Amino acid sequence: MAEIPEGYSYWGSQITSALSEGRDSDAEDLIVKILRAGNADEVVQGLAADMITRPPRKRGRRRTLPKQWFDIASEYHHQRSNRLTYEAAMQVVTEEFKCSETHVRNCVREYDEAKAAADAEAYWQEEQLSRK
Repeated sequence: MAEIPEGYSYWGSQITSALSEGRDSDAEDLIVKILRAGNADEVVQGLAADMITRPPRKRGRRRTLPKQWFDIASEYHHQRSNRLTYEAAMQVVTEEFKCSETHVRNCVREYDEAKAAADAEAYWQEEQLSRK
């Protein structure tokens, strides 16, 4: 069984995940809950310090996910699992959602990254449960 890397923090990963998804208030609530319970490790304390001293947000809109990214990527993967070629699957999805191939590629990239992150998190949670 693989060992948990040095400096890994379950709560730290939850907080950084919320921050990267733009859920700042959820991250702040989680930090407050952990600090009040007295269970904050070094990673959580560092994240709390960073949140207190964080610089103001840059001007302009925050980066958003592509429109209908989940539906488009799910349909693309469904078409590919039905043994359609890359070009045929792209054709079906672009016609169905009336969008460009670039948009479909961006949606699939976001979906694949989100799935990989979710799979990694599920793996670490399973590892922690098996250690108890």
